[in-house]
Amino acid sequence: MTDQRVRGSATVSWGEGRLDLFWVDFDGALIHRPFEAGAWAEAESLGGTLASGPTATAWAPDQLEVFAV
Repeated sequence: MTDQRVRGSATVSWGEGRLDLFWVDFDGALIHRPFEAGAWAEAESLGGTLASGPTATAWAPDQLEVFAV
């Protein structure tokens, strides 16, 4: 993360060596950054204008859900 002004975060793992990090940036958008094979991928904006921090759950390999208001 380059900007430290974030609001809420959540991390979930749906498989060995895999992490998915979500946070709300200073503009209110949901941001996603995955970690796999020992390296972080670039962060991507999933858009939106969130009023809360995210929460995430993984229920099977390659299956996750993120919730926020």
